Amino acid sequence: MVNIQISVPIPSGNKTRKESSWVFKARKEECEKQIQVGMILQYSPQKRRDIQGSLNRKKVTIHSQRSKKLDYDNLVAGAKAHLDAVVSRKLIFDDSPKWIDDPAYTQATGKPYYTSITIEDANG
Repeated sequence: MVNIQISVPIPSGNKTRKESSWVFKARKEECEKQIQVGMILQYSPQKRRDIQGSLNRKKVTIHSQRSKKLDYDNLVAGAKAHLDAVVSRKLIFDDSPKWIDDPAYTQATGKPYYTSITIEDANG
């Protein structure tokens, strides 16, 4: 199981629909950078190679802690950059239904604000 906590908040899907592609790209790149730093700090080089080379079907959970809860559809839409960053950092092979179970999105209110990404093999 991999659990990475990053400080990039999940914006509302209402907000992301109105933003330009370069804003989305910048958010995704920041997620990628923080995921990579988290991997380096938490896992040995060999463990990172094992995680990033796995072709097993995965279960992904994205949890957001922020000041206010979002409607579920806005949470899912806003988390697209986060899920794309997980694919870019090769923690999952692809975000298509062939490679991951339906991702789980959860949220809570409180401080500190963060986004937690948990990845585990779908078969246990």
